[in-house]
Amino acid sequence: MGALNENVEKPTKIWNVTMREELIEFATKQDSIRSIGINEDELKPVNDFQFTALRGELCVGGVYARVFNKVAAVCDIDDPSKFGKELLSYLRRVLMPYRFNNIANEREEGSVKSVFKCLSMIEKGHIEIAIEALRKLAESESYIVHDISSTPDGLDTVYSLLDLQPEENSPFNELIKAVFESTLRLINTLYSSPDFIANAVKSNTTQAARFLRCLCSVSDPIIRFTS
Repeated sequence: MGALNENVEKPTKIWNVTMREELIEFATKQDSIRSIGINEDELKPVNDFQFTALRGELCVGGVYARVFNKVAAVCDIDDPSKFGKELLSYLRRVLMPYRFNNIANEREEGSVKSVFKCLSMIEKGHIEIAIEALRKLAESESYIVHDISSTPDGLDTVYSLLDLQPEENSPFNELIKAVFESTLRLINTLYSSPDFIANAVKSNTTQAARFLRCLCSVSDPIIRFTS
């Protein structure tokens, strides 16, 4: 019972007294209106129940990315490698739906920035959180770098984030700038690994050259690359 009355915020668990009260209130209400006997649809209301504290939280692979970014530790994560792959999959699914679903559409090719602009403010924030989580995960666990370079579409997903380079006089410039800076930090972390560089060049020299051209085009870089 003690666990139900404590406040916890970990990468894999968010729980507090308010959430407990919300759950009790919901369960009590549902119990008061349910019919006597067995009802096939009595659990249907659960599908619409959501804790107030979890609204707006990005949970990927059972991990709350915002909380993970605060602690940058994997001690509570059962499978960090799976978490990294789930983050890649999330970024690809949200920003590159036409590639994620293998939809051939020439009009949408290269439209990562266009997709980003159409996202809600919360979703835009989630993209930055996911990129930062992938970076901190790679910094914490060296094998994550290998996972990214060896996972199908992993390199393509990371390099595609470079499409979010800021534009002058764009109303989304500050938002895109924040995400682009997170992308540069991530790639800087990845390129700090000789193995990643070898895999990246071997698998796609065009994408590697694309990264270098993008780096050279940043007029006032906030990131100082070490690789």
